[in-house]
Amino acid sequence: MAERRRVTKDPEERRNELLEAAEGLFLEKGFEKTMVSDIVKRVGVAQGTFYYYFRSKEEALAAILERGWRRLAAELLKNIDAQKMDALQKLQAVLGGLFRPETEVSMDRDGFRLLADTETARNFHAQFDEARVKALCPIIQSIVKEGINEGYFRSMQCPDEVTEIIFFGINKYMHEYSPHFSDPAFFNRKMTALEELLERVLGIEEGGIKFTI
Repeated sequence: MAERRRVTKDPEERRNELLEAAEGLFLEKGFEKTMVSDIVKRVGVAQGTFYYYFRSKEEALAAILERGWRRLAAELLKNIDAQKMDALQKLQAVLGGLFRPETEVSMDRDGFRLLADTETARNFHAQFDEARVKALCPIIQSIVKEGINEGYFRSMQCPDEVTEIIFFGINKYMHEYSPHFSDPAFFNRKMTALEELLERVLGIEEGGIKFTI
């Protein structure tokens, strides 16, 4: 009888397989009712393989959320590159696209579908915010440094850290109020405040950046 060969896969491919299986099961059965054994059974691997990539199913959920935001970030960057924007236009496009009502609603809807009970949903907010920051903050840091070099933004001693502080605050603030973004007047007031904040911090001339609709 011929010996069966063990099939090995590229680590990133295997990790993605586990994430796809986990996401599918979370949607079908709910996060709490899905066991790690269910995930590895769907992929056809040993349980130890899951723990090689993830310490827990909570960590897998966080990876799924981060992947969703990275896909959104990639789409934003694709649009930016296609239009050959300068740094100021890029910043407006990324933040403007990120905090649009339809973006918030879509990500919240898709994210909350992964959850099955009240307590998990409550804990989800922190994971959601962390995923968004991890995916998008490096992009915004890069844009800010590009804008400094191009002369659109004021010079800074610590541009990465300043950008990180500002984006962390913006992210938390906007996500807190995003359920009310369907009201145009409410949305525009928040966006006007964001415009003023960035003008002052980055040294953009008044009226130089626009997020209102």
